[in-house]
Amino acid sequence: MDLTVVPNWPSSSLKLGQVAAVSLDNSGNVVIFHRSDHAWNYDTFNVENEYQKASHGPIAENTVIVLNSSTGQLIQGWGSKL
Repeated sequence: MDLTVVPNWPSSSLKLGQVAAVSLDNSGNVVIFHRSDHAWNYDTFNVENEYQKASHGPIAENTVIVLNSSTGQLIQGWGSKL
């Protein structure tokens, strides 16, 4: 498969946080899981593997988004406030 850079893909209005996974759905659309404004780093979990940032609350934006593979436009999203 040849890969090429597509200018302005994805849409310039799309704002992503830390991207944890990228895949394709059955229709060939791009599915992205990201953490929006929450960043995971060395102090996210303690030595007992307990989440240390619960006081930050849930991620307000959709954490899973689906983009049209040709245009980069948002098709759908879900996972906000979970």
